Amino acid sequence: MKEPALRLKHQKSKLKQSKVKPEGKIDLHGMTCVEAHAKLISYLERAQKKGKRVILIVTGKGGPKNNYSKLRHSDFEETRGVLNREVPLWLSGSRMRHMIVSFQTATQKHGGAGALYVILKRL
Repeated sequence: MKEPALRLKHQKSKLKQSKVKPEGKIDLHGMTCVEAHAKLISYLERAQKKGKRVILIVTGKGGPKNNYSKLRHSDFEETRGVLNREVPLWLSGSRMRHMIVSFQTATQKHGGAGALYVILKRL
């Protein structure tokens, strides 16, 4: 039996090579931070209870979605990609950390910089 650290390294390597297919997916596009946070916690808890190990979280890359022609580019510098920035912090925080083995940016096939792979701990 492989040591836990070696298994994790092997799993991460397989994810980078797109050899592992996520067993679940949650798309947080268009949600507020409050909505996304609540849905993500609930989804991860259910996925872990069902024995899923690799989850894909789609945050999107951020940016304007409607006609924002009156706004300047600088208006988006501080707020662009809020979920893309916040979700990794949530995964590392006390509410979710106990469920997570690790997470990393998804391959282009699964959304690239707008998505994350999450490896869940077994119950």
